[in-house]
Parts: sequence; C-alpha cells; structure tokens
Amino acid sequence: MKTIYLYIAGMMIIFSGCTIEEEYTFKEQIAGKWVGTKRLFFFKDGSSADSISTGICESQTELILFEDGSLYFEDYIETQNNSGGTDFCEIDTKTSDNGEWKVIPGNKVIFKLANTIDNTELNMELFEVNLIDRGNLEIRYKEFENDEDENIYYYVYKYFRIYGDYESPEK
Repeated sequence: MKTIYLYIAGMMIIFSGCTIEEEYTFKEQIAGKWVGTKRLFFFKDGSSADSISTGICESQTELILFEDGSLYFEDYIETQNNSGGTDFCEIDTKTSDNGEWKVIPGNKVIFKLANTIDNTELNMELFEVNLIDRGNLEIRYKEFENDEDENIYYYVYKYFRIYGDYESPEK
C-alpha cells in the first residue's frame, strides 16, 4: 500500500512541477491571432470611460503577433455620415498592416509600423501588456500623436485570442 501512495505522490510532484506560463516565454505566450473586443479611455483627471465609439469597429480590429517578430495589424475606425452618426467601419490607412514587434524588459512590447502617408517609421512602445488568461490580452498604450493638450492620458485595448497555429506571412 505504501508503494501505491509513494507512486501517487511522485506523479503529483511530476505533474505539478511547472505551469504553462513557466514553460513558455512571454513572447511565446502572447504570439498568436487577436481580435479587439473593447477600448477604454483613461483621462488625466483619473476618470475613465468605455470606448467613445459604438465598439463595432474595435471588434473588427485584428492583430497577429508571429513568433518570428513580425506582425500583421488591421485597425478599423468608424466613419461618420453627414448627420454625425456612425456610417461604417473602414481600415485606418494611415498605418501599414505589416510590421515588427519585440518584447523588452518588464514584459513590455514595442511595435514598429510604417506611416503610409509619409513612409516614416512609427515606434509604439506599449506601456503595459497583460496576458489576463490564455484567451484575453490587454494592451495599454498612448496614441501615436503626442498632443500635450489632450485630456486622454492612455488607452487600454482588450483583445480576444483566436486559437490556431500561425506562420509568418511571406514577404
């Protein structure tokens, strides 16, 4: 009987030795295909608000982080009709859809994209990237433009993982 208890105890130690989070690097954990679910605004006065938009366009935003450091990004924005209402979502063409990403100390991430209007490089250092659980990611960042007079302090975008294996797009 002692042998059975020792065997069970040994198996429990073996299987509880490490978690999925310990087996994979942060980069491996966040690599994958993500679809936007929500955008939150945090203001300089400490208040916050859900996305000012309807949320329809955020749910179409797509972000694929490939393990080789390349990325694919489709950012959808709302367009307004003449009466001031939301007309439809369209891809934000100010930013290229292909770029690079890398993890820096503190589990922060840098996205490198190109501005399609003047072909300048856009480096977006994300303040914070939180993997809430295997299927949910939050990215806290500031908009590309840095307007000192704006009331918005930072944004938090929430993403949902679409499971599957993804390889880098052919260049």
